[in-house]
Amino acid sequence: MSEFDTIVIGAGPAGIGAITYLKRANVHFLWLEKGAPGGKLINIHEIANCPGFEAQDGFSLSLKLLAPLGVSPTFGDVLSLKKEENTFFVETKEKTYTSKTVLLATGLSNTPKIPGEKDLLGHGVSYCATCDGPFYRGKVVALNGEDEKAYEEALYLSFIVQELHLFYPSSHFCNEEVLKEKGNVFFHPSSEILRVLSEEGAKKVGSLLYREGKIEKTMQISALFPLMGEGTDTFFLRYLPLKTERGFLVTNDSMETSVPGLFAAGDIVKKRLRQVVTALSDGAIGSSGIISYLRSHKE
Repeated sequence: MSEFDTIVIGAGPAGIGAITYLKRANVHFLWLEKGAPGGKLINIHEIANCPGFEAQDGFSLSLKLLAPLGVSPTFGDVLSLKKEENTFFVETKEKTYTSKTVLLATGLSNTPKIPGEKDLLGHGVSYCATCDGPFYRGKVVALNGEDEKAYEEALYLSFIVQELHLFYPSSHFCNEEVLKEKGNVFFHPSSEILRVLSEEGAKKVGSLLYREGKIEKTMQISALFPLMGEGTDTFFLRYLPLKTERGFLVTNDSMETSVPGLFAAGDIVKKRLRQVVTALSDGAIGSSGIISYLRSHKE
């Protein structure tokens, strides 16, 4: 079983950023991805905030980011990651690989929970307010969520939309006192979104059906940000004593986790802003940390 210097898991922007620098440093790496290269990027309808690139769909942007690398990831669905002494064991459905270090770039997973959500993804349904919020400036939008992440997204949206409607199952929204001062934020506690509907004659969000108390209602909206089904897919890390906060991996300024030699980058880590450009940056920083780690642990 040949040992790699590092294994990068994930081929989204964070993984691409890491591979860019690892290849330039001639690091012996393996790049694993369980889906299509580009990650969630390929499903985004339009990206207009990536410096150096004109506004375009995520699939086109992913091709432009991947092309200069001259290398493609190996298909591999990682089942578990273990560490014994100074060696990592990455188990996939096909085989087990070993390495001196690992960089996690697996991002966030979104499990559609609202009927109509999946069909309208990229057409008014979005999981990122800071990415897509500006497209709905001056519009009426809805957000489904109630935790700190939902609050941060809601606060951002409150500055640019005409009306923001918050739907959440409990009686209290995170930091709702701050949002109440905005004047354009409306709260719907103990509510449930039953379905998001397309505008008649067009494939884009037009309205939503929701239940508030025992009454079913309809609301005209231009966008929905469903954040209740978002999370990190970290079950394969169950054998490692990782430090996390709200499900996100905690790293130092080199993107190294609480497990020596294990690095993480992109949306999987605890951070304030999750964008293509920050994921690329995380990957670059993480690869630099790996290079330094390998040099300091050279036999």
